Amino acid sequence: MTPDASRTLPLDGAYDLSRTFALHEGKDPCHIKSETHFAKATLTPAGPACWRIERRDEALDFKAWGPGAQWCSERALDLSGLWDTGHSWHPSHPLIAKLANQKPGIRIPKMHRVFEALLPFVLGQLVQGVEKARAWRFMVASLGEDAPGPLDLRVPPAPKTLYRCSQARLKSWGVLGFQSRTLKELCFVASRLEKASAMAPDDAVALLTKVRGIGPWTVGMAGLHSLGHPDAVPVGDYNLPGLVGHVLLGDRDALDEHGAMSELTQFAPNRGRAVLLMKTAGPPAKRRYARAPMRDLKA
Repeated sequence: MTPDASRTLPLDGAYDLSRTFALHEGKDPCHIKSETHFAKATLTPAGPACWRIERRDEALDFKAWGPGAQWCSERALDLSGLWDTGHSWHPSHPLIAKLANQKPGIRIPKMHRVFEALLPFVLGQLVQGVEKARAWRFMVASLGEDAPGPLDLRVPPAPKTLYRCSQARLKSWGVLGFQSRTLKELCFVASRLEKASAMAPDDAVALLTKVRGIGPWTVGMAGLHSLGHPDAVPVGDYNLPGLVGHVLLGDRDALDEHGAMSELTQFAPNRGRAVLLMKTAGPPAKRRYARAPMRDLKA
């Protein structure tokens, strides 16, 4: 199908597409990723759209479909992560510097859609990743819409649509009560939250955390993976102390949350970028605790 907008994006240095969109793994109704291409459905101010980038030698081929195609094309550098010149960052810590040299080209994308960036992270609060993914699939399948273009993707639900969804229906998808309340809060102030995409990171955090139920972990995850904040850290993440301790000190049990955040201070204003590099350091150490059983929605 002929795209409604397209352009070629020359690469300005190393670019690792797979690790730039590392969080977008597994089956998700709103995106598709491989080693050479990434595609995402989104609801823009101009309407629904689907965009795709594909690696072609020393450039990215960008295509977009739908009423929001031109809106996406105008922001292609941000969406792909090419706006981010921090991939050439030279950390002083020898181990992180070694990882930066071994795994160059990790960029931090700006998706410019704050509401839909927050939704899956709200669903991920205090639950397993598989439970978050299950709730997200149910929500998008029921409340989203088919994305324009040739790809079999779904556009995330609009704020008004999600706001009208009953709490009982959300519960049937595995959404917890406090998550439902936060989702409704987000819907109510969605238009105001979109201003955060153009704000300095500290100002964006201040705006987003005014919403009840949006705390440091949710803002840190969204900031690092969707809003273009290289210093964002998901404070309170269960795995963060173990990751930092394992990579920097060789001991997964060496640090608590306070200790991990203290160790990360040396990497400011690229603490989040350092965390992304740490995740490339190899297989993680064994879990300290057994994984909790997945909740049964019929219970």
